[in-house]
Amino acid sequence: MKIKKEFFLLFLILFSGIGLFSWAQGPPPAPIVVSPVLQRQVRKSVVLVGTATPRVRSLFAAEVEGLVKELYVDEGDTVKEGQVLAKLGSSILEIQLEVAREARNEAKERYLQAKAELERSVKLRRSESISEKRFLDDRFEAMAWEKRVRQRDAQISRLKDQLAKKTIIAPFSGFVAKKHTEVGQWVEQGGDIVTLIDLGYVHVVVQVPERYVDKIQVGDRASVSVDALGNRRFSGKIIAIIPEGDREARTFPVKVEIKNKNFRTKSGMLCHVIFSLGKPYPALLVPKDALINRDNQKLVFVYENDIVKLVRLDVKGYHGGMAEVSGGVKPGLLVVIRGNERLRDGQKVQVIRETSPKKE
Repeated sequence: MKIKKEFFLLFLILFSGIGLFSWAQGPPPAPIVVSPVLQRQVRKSVVLVGTATPRVRSLFAAEVEGLVKELYVDEGDTVKEGQVLAKLGSSILEIQLEVAREARNEAKERYLQAKAELERSVKLRRSESISEKRFLDDRFEAMAWEKRVRQRDAQISRLKDQLAKKTIIAPFSGFVAKKHTEVGQWVEQGGDIVTLIDLGYVHVVVQVPERYVDKIQVGDRASVSVDALGNRRFSGKIIAIIPEGDREARTFPVKVEIKNKNFRTKSGMLCHVIFSLGKPYPALLVPKDALINRDNQKLVFVYENDIVKLVRLDVKGYHGGMAEVSGGVKPGLLVVIRGNERLRDGQKVQVIRETSPKKE
């Protein structure tokens, strides 16, 4: 028993000695992730707030009056081009069309009889077997029934057109934004039926201050982020700069078009649009994750020879995930982007990964 106690004490002494020796060597190097300082051509930018709107918004109205007999869609429904949206009652027109067709058939039959009689009169007139008056009467009779046939044809075409207008068809694919009537309601000519919107592409409307308007132009690219989608960024293009602005705010509406895959961006969503201004110029860029705030200053840790050095920078602006800076850095230097929160100036570190910033 005494031997076991002595062995245990010896083990504690050896273990404590090893621990003291390790502590004397200092704490292990802190693990970090680094990224290089870049020099790239950039343009000054401005971030402005905008609102998503449909590329196309169309209010469909009845071209003819009638009772709403069928309404095949509801608000929020997806519709395809050519799909029937609603039908108006058409029984009276159908009766009128049937009567017009019967009248046309009768007129056609009378015209054929008059035409045959006219052909007979022409032959008899050549042999002077009938008087000129009888010949002219047969001629005028045939002409009158031919005119009657044309009138009936025009009437039938008009009734068919009115019947076709009793069916409201979607001219493009989209979504039903609003219903303006219900089954059983009477709508006048020009009465509202439904509002359709096309969200295949979205137009983001931004009120741009006048000091920026002359620095952008139609066709320029713009970056759009949608707040409701986790600030997901989309590539857009300026498609219109409205030349008439708000006289009080001194802003001008600018439309930026983005492709709306899967229709995730809805009409009315809040967006932030980044416009690039002016001509490109060279700039030093560091990842935004490299920046830390201490005593109201922007600082980065520069890595070199397993040591980090604290460097103060002046931030001039941001370009996507990069910050434009000036100060004690140059292209190619490595700055810490992960693990920099608790570092100290001059601390030993160990690089576990080096990353390259993505191109914006």
